[in-house]
Amino acid sequence: MNYYIYKPVSSSPTRPMIRLLELLPGLPSQPIRCRLHSVPLLGKYEYEALSYCWGDMRATAEVICDAARLNITTNLHQALCQLRSNSFSRTLWVDAICISQDDHNEKNEQVAQMRKIYHLSQKVVIWLSEEDHNSQLALSCASHCSIVLAAPI
Repeated sequence: MNYYIYKPVSSSPTRPMIRLLELLPGLPSQPIRCRLHSVPLLGKYEYEALSYCWGDMRATAEVICDAARLNITTNLHQALCQLRSNSFSRTLWVDAICISQDDHNEKNEQVAQMRKIYHLSQKVVIWLSEEDHNSQLALSCASHCSIVLAAPI
């Protein structure tokens, strides 16, 4: 199986385009499969934007994108495993996949649109990493901070 080759996003100043990731359904034991679709940024598309820590760039995992192999960071792979349904597709915008990381012109163009991309999403999903022994403590602290910050002064 070949590696994924990005097709150019045909953007223009009057019609900016983005790619959306269709995360295909699958069981936890199956590889992550997805499709990329170029769409107008200002189109009526429902999607979720994923905000996450890229993690160690040397730690990679493979996904199948449009029937080709694509390497992503392990942390992103873990996020996609958690977000994937076993019965329905999910539409996401994920910077590391939706932007060709090897095309500096595209990357500059797309990064300039990120505020609008996040604003137009149905919701933003935040992924930090898989749960570890400090997760409950962190959530407890965050909950306490939100109570303190919400208290009247």
